[in-house]
Amino acid sequence: MNEAISTADVEAFRARLASSETAYVRCHFIDYLGIGRGREVSSDYLLEHLDRGVALAPVNYTWDISDVDYDRRYGPEAGDVFMVPDLDSFVPLPYLPGNGHAFCNLATVDGNPWPGCTRLALKKIEAIARKELGLVAMGFEQEGFLMRKGPDGYIPSSDFKHHSSDFFDAHPAFMAELLDVLDKLGTPVGKFNLEDGHGQVELNTPAATPLVASEQYFRMRQAFRFVARNHGFVGTFMPKTFDEISGSGLHVHLSIRDGAGAPTFGDPGTEDGHVLTETARHFIGGLLRHADALVALGCPTVNSYKRLRPGLFAPTHNAYGVGNRSAMVRVIRTAEGTGADPAQRIEVRTADGTCNPHLFAAALLGAGLDGVKRRIEPSAPQGTDVGSIPDEALAAAGIRRLPANLGEALVALESDAEIREAIGGEILDGFLRVKRLEWAKYNAHVSDWEYAQYAEYF
Repeated sequence: MNEAISTADVEAFRARLASSETAYVRCHFIDYLGIGRGREVSSDYLLEHLDRGVALAPVNYTWDISDVDYDRRYGPEAGDVFMVPDLDSFVPLPYLPGNGHAFCNLATVDGNPWPGCTRLALKKIEAIARKELGLVAMGFEQEGFLMRKGPDGYIPSSDFKHHSSDFFDAHPAFMAELLDVLDKLGTPVGKFNLEDGHGQVELNTPAATPLVASEQYFRMRQAFRFVARNHGFVGTFMPKTFDEISGSGLHVHLSIRDGAGAPTFGDPGTEDGHVLTETARHFIGGLLRHADALVALGCPTVNSYKRLRPGLFAPTHNAYGVGNRSAMVRVIRTAEGTGADPAQRIEVRTADGTCNPHLFAAALLGAGLDGVKRRIEPSAPQGTDVGSIPDEALAAAGIRRLPANLGEALVALESDAEIREAIGGEILDGFLRVKRLEWAKYNAHVSDWEYAQYAEYF
């Protein structure tokens, strides 16, 4: 699996470790749950094992949400997989002096790719997309809450107005450290705003190739949580944090450029009024055709489906629209008169911050490629709030309701042959296993709400 690491590459990496005074490196992969796991090793140890990688039991990719159950194929007798660091992904961690971080590909003992590695799945399909479509760029836009934890549970960190500047004035030390950390990590925030007044912020990471973008995003996610803890807060990307307050979504922006660098999604010469090229229509058609599977991978927790409800600026149906934030796929147009191509990118609005970004990005590319390959036409674009359209009208337009819960989504994912092919059967089966365990545990849990409603009345 591993491309030979040249002596020059090793020496350049050794110099980076020395110049950044990095004594330990956190070698990470992202598991099926979307959690970063791995090992922290000394710089000297890592330099000695760059070719082979750092050994780890494969069971660590398969833990369930409670860290109790695991895939029995990877029990104590299963030996090791090896985390091979991608040297290009290395960064010093500005919030932990002396520590660095690198993303790893997973290899078997004989050096072949481990088929359960989601990072390798994304690399593989990104290469296919580059060959068949052009240079794909993604950007991640994440909403999340800054909270306080008290004796009675979690409460918002503030109570201001939407998109006001009061939050930044109230928490200047938190803001200063967070933005400084993100800049030093190589993930500078282009836009940062108070989305909901109750401590909900939105951060945008720069557009980059899918692998780089997904890893910039993951590091941003980790940094937000760390800096929040450092200031006495809890930073969370939990999709629906409070009953009566907006949920937190992850919006993935996507564009494609051809070999000459020209955007391939927008065409001002089209006659349909929506300036979409044939490639763009078919790519969107693929996203909508595989919408249910994409929801399963992008909204992979029980809590996710409490956000996907009408009236919450979250998509509820497999529809697209131009500028329409109620649609699953939003075509983003530039302002008229700017000279820019009027429809250079799309935004997929279903996901949330509990997903594995490697896995979700790979599925997006797989769905879009399938749409282009099979020339799948999307339904007509919607110009009104999709969640308020009567069911009869939606059905007539060929628009389906997205899965209402995790159980429904997993059934749809399991039956999607094209997504299985795109991300690999080992990965899909591993994901389904941990998520079905999670769904079963949730359904078996007796909540405080149930005690309050039933215990003394029946």
